[in-house]
Amino acid sequence: MADIDSIISQIKQGITQIATTQCQDYIAQIQQDGDAFLRASKDDLQTWLEQLSSGQLSKEDFEFAVQGRKEALEMDALTQAGLSVIRVEAIRSAIIKLIIAVLVKAIPIP
Repeated sequence: MADIDSIISQIKQGITQIATTQCQDYIAQIQQDGDAFLRASKDDLQTWLEQLSSGQLSKEDFEFAVQGRKEALEMDALTQAGLSVIRVEAIRSAIIKLIIAVLVKAIPIP
């Protein structure tokens, strides 16, 4: 299993890709909001990753836990920039899906 810092680095790269494809005019703001979320969620993500890896947490429960953090992914910079609520929500959802995908991929398959 990769270490959490390596995983977060992968997620940050993915956030940049999401920003580039979904809202190129606000790349810096999306990166800023994503970084803030990852800093605030790092301990939770590491705990859930360890629990998923050890079998203490099912994949469904893991996904539910990460989805539960969605509201913590505040897109303040985007909101202040005047982006519509619908676009902000689409970007937020894409980032959460990315986080789930990267973390699940980091689990070694026996």
